[in-house]
Amino acid sequence: GLDFRDEASVGIINGWVETKTNGLIPDIIDAIPATAVMYLINAIYFKANWRFRFDSNRTTKQDFHLADNTTEEVDMMTFGEEVSVPYLNHPMFQAIDLAYADSVYSMMLLLPKEESSLQEVVQELNEENWQQWTESLSNEDLEVYMPKFTLEDKHEESMKKALEDLGMGIAFEDVRADFTKMGPLGLYISRVIHKSFIEVNEAG
Repeated sequence: GLDFRDEASVGIINGWVETKTNGLIPDIIDAIPATAVMYLINAIYFKANWRFRFDSNRTTKQDFHLADNTTEEVDMMTFGEEVSVPYLNHPMFQAIDLAYADSVYSMMLLLPKEESSLQEVVQELNEENWQQWTESLSNEDLEVYMPKFTLEDKHEESMKKALEDLGMGIAFEDVRADFTKMGPLGLYISRVIHKSFIEVNEAG
């Protein structure tokens, strides 16, 4: 239980998020509306080393080509030699799967080919294709070059639309939503906020 009328409530909620994400996401809300009844908050934190680390001494400044055809200079990592990695040469893209140490998890990276756009590859992402792609990976000896990067993002309107497109539209309607097993008549979902932070470097 939390008294939303207490100004300290915003800090309590944001503090929980900051703790659960090891300080990477310091806040999720800026204010609590007077009509708010409940917040459902979830946090996922994952940190792991690569099974085979990149050689930080070999990281150099190189050009990285963005989806809008511009070029940006980035810190490009490499192992310094050919390594055996799960690889897929698809007509639209190349893919590699980099494993994390002592973990069942990995990071799969898709690089669109010159004749394919990033958006075209994204449009092919569905459960059936993903299953086929992952099952088609096979070990190849490759020189791997991968940019170090940090990404932070926040989605709100797009999250609501995505959930509506998945069939949850009624949950956002103040008249048709039915949350009577959780509280009084008239409850509905007013906001969905998603924040993400990812940092990828030579270690993991």
